[in-house]
Amino acid sequence: MIHRRTDKELDRERQYLESTEERLRDLEAHHSDFLDSSYVQQKWKVIGDRKYLPPDIRGALELREKLQKWIAESRIKIETEEESRRIDKSSQPTKRGLNDET
Repeated sequence: MIHRRTDKELDRERQYLESTEERLRDLEAHHSDFLDSSYVQQKWKVIGDRKYLPPDIRGALELREKLQKWIAESRIKIETEEESRRIDKSSQPTKRGLNDET
């Protein structure tokens, strides 16, 4: 069962998602040449093993992956909950509909 969050909690999560997306864009802008895997592979002769990369580059790559994963998961959670709310609202009878039945 999905935990129902309040509108305030959902708005807070949306804001956090937006700030995380902004953080990811800043990271990518600041480390754009390092985050390009072809550059990293050429410059450091790395083939799939990051342990030989300098710590700041390795950290930036790992942080980007974590942020991308979290953003994708959060978007799915928020969209699922919003869709669930829309379905719940559309399936509830209106007051007018209740009065018509009596």
